[in-house]
Amino acid sequence: MICLALLTDLSVLAADRRLLSGGTFTEGDAYGDANETLCRVTVAPFRMDAIEVTNRDFAQLVAATGDVTDVKNPAKVMSGPINGGR
Repeated sequence: MICLALLTDLSVLAADRRLLSGGTFTEGDAYGDANETLCRVTVAPFRMDAIEVTNRDFAQLVAATGDVTDVKNPAKVMSGPINGGR
């Protein structure tokens, strides 16, 4: 496991991403709550890191860098892709 808090060459992370083709699938739960209604979702091709990052690894990164995640920073959340930003 790579400790991200100690990783200084971020190009290693960028180089180890895998292209996933995307596609269309059915999301939801036919037997769940009303907000889980079945619907078709299409996801564009995207890249994902091939390196697993555990919650512990991420916590070490946040502690070492002082980064504030999007969830803890409303300004970042409201400017995100779903809300028309970035």
